[in-house]
Amino acid sequence: MSQNGSTGAGPPKEGAGPPPEEERHEVERPAGGVVYLATAAEAEMYERSRDALIEEYGFHRRNDLVNLGGLLMQEVAMYRAETDLQDETKAPAAQSRLLKAGEELARYEKALGIDKKTRDAGGVHTVDAWLANLKRMGREHGIHIADRQKWLERFVMELSWKVRLLKNGDAEDRAHEGLTEQSVIDWCEQQIEEFHANEKKWAHEVGKVFVGIA
Repeated sequence: MSQNGSTGAGPPKEGAGPPPEEERHEVERPAGGVVYLATAAEAEMYERSRDALIEEYGFHRRNDLVNLGGLLMQEVAMYRAETDLQDETKAPAAQSRLLKAGEELARYEKALGIDKKTRDAGGVHTVDAWLANLKRMGREHGIHIADRQKWLERFVMELSWKVRLLKNGDAEDRAHEGLTEQSVIDWCEQQIEEFHANEKKWAHEVGKVFVGIA
């Protein structure tokens, strides 16, 4: 195995020290902790596949997350082998590595219940994943509603004292707070923009994950 982070390397060994900083491409393992990959392309592929599989199947049990980590590293190994197939001097060894990684990948898929045979039979994760995602959707939506309610309560409380001071306070009090009708209007517009920005951010980062579940 190459010591310089070449594409011919196998999956990184867990527990090994990180590579030099300029070669580090750190990704989070599904079960926790990090692993260091050789290239930015590998890291992007790992993270995209990890997130897609968790979203699709709703993996959350510890053993599933551990197996998912193993599956992802086999995908990395296959990617490296496929890259080396383009080099005539590396192709023979790469072909052997590709076959081995494919066998290991199939083993992890079976352990996770996402292999083709299990999926065609209505795999164990089909209903479990739907229920898990439905529960997550309810929990996340509940948290969002609570956060929205707190935001609105804060907005109403702050607007209330501004209006009271504007209506009942004397000129000195209003000047001390820098309060005018225009400043209240400007503040309200700023708060409204913030509210809509928060809603869009939640919809983009959290809400879109659950589209089509219910």
